[in-house]
Amino acid sequence: MRHKRFISIASLGSGCRYNFRPGRDSSMFTDSLNAIATATRGVLLQGNGTQPVRGVFTDTRQPIPGGIFVALKGERYDGHDFIEVARSGGAAAVLVSRMDAAELLDSAKDIGIVLVPDTRQAFLDMARAYRLKLDHVRWFGVTGSAGKTSVKEMLASILSCGAGWKVHRAEKSYNNDIGLPATVLAADVTHRAVILELGTNHPGEIARLTNVARPHIAILNNAGPSHLEAFSTVANVAEEKAHIFDHLGAGDAAILNADDLHFDYWRSRLTGRVLTFGSRREADVRAEAIEERPGKGAHFYLCIGTRAEEIQLRVPGRHNVNNALAAAAAALAAYVPVEAIREGLCAYQGTERRFQVTEHEGVLVVDDAYNASPLSFRAALETLQEFAGRRIFVIAGDMLELGERAESFHLELGRQLAAAAPHALLTVGPLAGLAGCSAVQAGLPPTAWMPCATPEEAAARIRPQLQSGDVVLVKGSHGMKLDRCVKRLAERRTLALAGS
Repeated sequence: MRHKRFISIASLGSGCRYNFRPGRDSSMFTDSLNAIATATRGVLLQGNGTQPVRGVFTDTRQPIPGGIFVALKGERYDGHDFIEVARSGGAAAVLVSRMDAAELLDSAKDIGIVLVPDTRQAFLDMARAYRLKLDHVRWFGVTGSAGKTSVKEMLASILSCGAGWKVHRAEKSYNNDIGLPATVLAADVTHRAVILELGTNHPGEIARLTNVARPHIAILNNAGPSHLEAFSTVANVAEEKAHIFDHLGAGDAAILNADDLHFDYWRSRLTGRVLTFGSRREADVRAEAIEERPGKGAHFYLCIGTRAEEIQLRVPGRHNVNNALAAAAAALAAYVPVEAIREGLCAYQGTERRFQVTEHEGVLVVDDAYNASPLSFRAALETLQEFAGRRIFVIAGDMLELGERAESFHLELGRQLAAAAPHALLTVGPLAGLAGCSAVQAGLPPTAWMPCATPEEAAARIRPQLQSGDVVLVKGSHGMKLDRCVKRLAERRTLALAGS
């Protein structure tokens, strides 16, 4: 996902030490215009080179007085069109790549101007230079085809709620070449740990982000069929993800999923410290006696060597157990006590729109619509088993960016949906429609499948059928906008009894 806004990170609980609002802390990013020009390979066109700027922003709706405005350019916007607004908002300097934009400020001698070839690359370069200045902070990086954000949030809970560290981490899923540098530049010297999320939708992106992040502890959660339009094969995805290890130094650690098919390949690339997690007996961190406890979440024993700690997660699903193991292994690599790991995992309350369960007039709505891949969709359907005895409804949207194999993945999804035997299946999008056809061919009653043109139509068609005790899973790629469906389902309604 691509983000154009630099959004601050909110505290998640009074008992946890998360970062303050970026741009408001006295220990925020501070550097001189000369240093910024050097780091970005730019030219200082105007201003005092020794002048310090405090704070970096890319959104003029959230200016930082005394900071530097980076005029990023995207497909639908150009920050250069807002440099005068940035100046009015109190910017001490601007970083631009268009000479004509710089000329607009010629008459404003009170503002510094740094000209660079590419502001997007310069944003990364600024973040890299700042990251190197904060090497005393413990830096974590998380990547994988599924579960990145959940692992990041579980690890943050361990380090903050469990160990009492002051933690800064990526907002939501801000894991691209805008979100990651924004997260780095919002860190400060008072943080004990920073947790970054590294995503990719084209070859070379993980290497580019890792060059900025340079994690001391790098977590590779898994590799699966995602963004195959760009990568063609899962093997290529696995190779791309492995670049998170590019800058590990002596004493740093790699965290690997021992159950992943690409484990041996990843392990062969590493010569330093490695901690593993998974179901294998030889894994350094593993789970035993996994069970779902209805209304509570997944329960298991966290096994580290000969030690076993009882864990009751507040979220369901074996995939979340696996995410918890990844977070635990990363914390262990940072020498966090096992007791703090247990406390942090038990305190974790879930991540927004990742199998997030809410109740609306007796109906449980499972919002897992932030994104979808074959790997995550299968995990979601498996987790529905927790709701045995209830009527299950599934609203499925297309899984996007799967390349030439998109149809075959959706045909397989249809067979999995048929096996889950929902009371009704509503599909949104042509590929999800293909999954619906496949589900019917695999045994789902034809009357149980309802193809829909929009998320709003799906919500409208399902609402009259729902009654207290039902469960609705909503899942699809972000681009399918199924969040609209979730919003409609959350609105007040008159319950309709089945058959009325």
